[in-house]
Amino acid sequence: MFPLGAVLTYAVALHMNTDFLIAFGAGNFLYIGASDLVPEVNKSRTVADNIKHFAAFATGLGILLAIRLVGER
Repeated sequence: MFPLGAVLTYAVALHMNTDFLIAFGAGNFLYIGASDLVPEVNKSRTVADNIKHFAAFATGLGILLAIRLVGER
């Protein structure tokens, strides 16, 4: 499906703006990360582990924000 989606996106990009697909892709990565993180956090019993998990997730969000801000220049 990936090659088909790439070809379809390329064909559509010739006729319209497809910048919104970047936000769509980022949202998918956030969903995948969160759905993987939540069960892991539920397993841990210590506050230190929960803080580490939250910090890793927040760092990922920060990286996505930085990429977006650099892309706006």
